[in-house]
Amino acid sequence: MEPRFERGDEIALKEVSSIIEWGKEYVLDTDDGAIFRRIYPDNNGNVRCVSYNNDYPDFVVKKSAIHGFFKLVGMIRV
Repeated sequence: MEPRFERGDEIALKEVSSIIEWGKEYVLDTDDGAIFRRIYPDNNGNVRCVSYNNDYPDFVVKKSAIHGFFKLVGMIRV
C-alpha cells in the first residue's frame, strides 16, 4: 500500500546530489517551479514525472531545467 498525498499534507525533504532512487517521490526544483512527482529516467536522458496518485498524465522534464532533487523522507497529515 503506497501513501496517497492530499492537499494540506506536510512533507519533509532532503536534498540529494548523487544517487537518485528512480520510482520514488521527489520534489524537483525546475525552471517552471517546484514539481512533486514520482520520477523515472526516460530514453533521452531526461526525467519522466508520474503523478503519485495517478490523477494526472505523465510528463517529461529536461535535465537541464532541473536545479535540484529533493527526496521525500517523511509526511505529516494534519
